[in-house]
Amino acid sequence: MDTETRIKLVSKAPGSGGKTCILKHLKGEKLTYKQAIVGKCCDCMAYNTDGRIDCRMPHCTLYPWMPYREDKPERKISGRKGNPEALRKAREARKAVI
Repeated sequence: MDTETRIKLVSKAPGSGGKTCILKHLKGEKLTYKQAIVGKCCDCMAYNTDGRIDCRMPHCTLYPWMPYREDKPERKISGRKGNPEALRKAREARKAVI
């Protein structure tokens, strides 16, 4: 299927954020990683009306980043505190630029 036909097909689909991402990609515009994932999820889910449901496809390579997963693992917070002196210097340098 050529790009123009695909754009027409996607344009007729019910609205969703993923649809916008797909159209942006088809028009050659740049996408963020998140937009690319949301767009692919929408594409895979047959342009689901709102696209905000869990596809329940754990074997998909993008599933760990699927934005609407029901079983999202809790984000692990690093136990590292960092270097307070380096942080202070970075903040001072940023203030000097601003």
